[in-house]
Amino acid sequence: VQVVFFDRSEVLLSSEARVVTFMDKQGVRTEHSLDEVLRTGRADISKRLKYTKDIMHRLINLQAR
Repeated sequence: VQVVFFDRSEVLLSSEARVVTFMDKQGVRTEHSLDEVLRTGRADISKRLKYTKDIMHRLINLQAR
C-alpha cells in the first residue's frame, strides 16, 4: 500500500515483510520495521500510519455495505 500525503511525504507499506518505507517532505527515504517505528516512537511516521489505517478502515467498511 502506498499513500502520498498533501505535504508530499509518502508511506509505503509491505505487509509480507512488515516494513514501512517513509519518504519525508524533503524527499529523504528511509526504511523501518513496524516494530522499530513503534519502539522508537517516530511521531512523524506513526501519525501517518494511524491516518493510513483510519482511511483503509473506512474504505473497507464502505465496500462491505
